[in-house]
Amino acid sequence: MHRLILALAALFASFNAAHADPEALWKIVSEKCVPNEREYGQPSPCTLVDLDKGYVILKDIVGATQFL
Repeated sequence: MHRLILALAALFASFNAAHADPEALWKIVSEKCVPNEREYGQPSPCTLVDLDKGYVILKDIVGATQFL
């Protein structure tokens, strides 16, 4: 019974990962961070947007010290 529960949990986790939006990070950066930096001088929800050098730093919602 315990193995069945673990197998179902693994199947559910892989199902969710397979249906995740592969462009989620791009959408956050291009639709929120960069426009906010351009309009208001604030990169929110990103930590940093450097328009001149062409990069963005975004704090991952998982973990205290994980940045993308």
